[in-house]
Amino acid sequence: MPSQTSRLRIKHVGRRRDWLMGFGIVAAFAWSVIRSGMAMLGGPEIGVEAAQVWPQRLDSGFLSFISDSPLGLITFQILDLATPQAWVLMHVVAVLLAMWVFAGWALVTSEPGTRAHSARLVLLAPIATVMLTGIGSYDPFTILAMLLVLFAILSSSRLLVALSGVVIGFQHFEQGLLGILALAAVWSALKGSLPRAVDGASPLWALVGLVAGRLFLTAIFLATDVQATGRPQWITEFFIEWSLGAITTGPLLLWSLFAGMWALILYIWIRFTQRDSRLLLLGAFAAGLIGLLLSGDRPRVFVVILAPALALLVVTYTRLAREERVVSRLIEGVVWLAPPLIFAEDIVTNVNIVDVPYTLFLFAIS
Repeated sequence: MPSQTSRLRIKHVGRRRDWLMGFGIVAAFAWSVIRSGMAMLGGPEIGVEAAQVWPQRLDSGFLSFISDSPLGLITFQILDLATPQAWVLMHVVAVLLAMWVFAGWALVTSEPGTRAHSARLVLLAPIATVMLTGIGSYDPFTILAMLLVLFAILSSSRLLVALSGVVIGFQHFEQGLLGILALAAVWSALKGSLPRAVDGASPLWALVGLVAGRLFLTAIFLATDVQATGRPQWITEFFIEWSLGAITTGPLLLWSLFAGMWALILYIWIRFTQRDSRLLLLGAFAAGLIGLLLSGDRPRVFVVILAPALALLVVTYTRLAREERVVSRLIEGVVWLAPPLIFAEDIVTNVNIVDVPYTLFLFAIS
């Protein structure tokens, strides 16, 4: 039996380790924000106007598609907000909330001994940069809706997973569809190596709710006599320009899809040599590419679509690499340091030909 002194020493060491793990998670969050910075795409006045008239659409042509992703617009209405500054602040809060909810999911999903590692990697994933440099967009609300599906999977209940899809179907059907298909493909590819917490109900059950959510949004538009979506206008008008832009920024665009997480992707690819697993992983990648090809926001759309699937890869990777300390430290070092080194000259790989970024700081002091 250990003595009282030994038990106290063990308890003290445990507390110190917990503090260090917590500090590492906070440091990852801080570094993610610092290395990305904060910026906006477009002006907040458009978002305010869209929120004030929803469920009606804006009359400004292409921008009418904003109404098809209404969670942020509805939140703005419910909170009775009215100014561009309030629009910006609401989205900053939504971005930070999405980052920490992602980290929380990683903590509760991962197995003991890997939780802090998973949380750090999730906070440093490309989705954080996409949200932080797109303040005012609907992305954080889309991510929060996708997170409902991830949390529902923890329940192992098909019904809850199906119900969780309603919100993402209401918020963004197209990205939700591709995101769930990519998540399901990764889930199937890693089956047998997943953490026990997510080795239950298939993410495909969320497709039931996804369709229901979209039908609900369509019913609202029909009831208010609102015209069809403006998204197809973007595709038909600018597809060639987007494609040419993607070619000219090809290498950096490819790097931007996963950034430092490419090291983790390579580890998973080497570890899973089975033909079926690799085909499913390629299928998940293809789902992101479909979204990328049909959008002018590159690599933003790919990153959003693959965010849940990448989170699942992270918690599986930390489980598999738990005893490979040298490899795991090397991969995490790449995740922390490679993005700012690659983008040291502030090269912007978002090839949207319409939006012009400007900093949140400049907006705040104007």
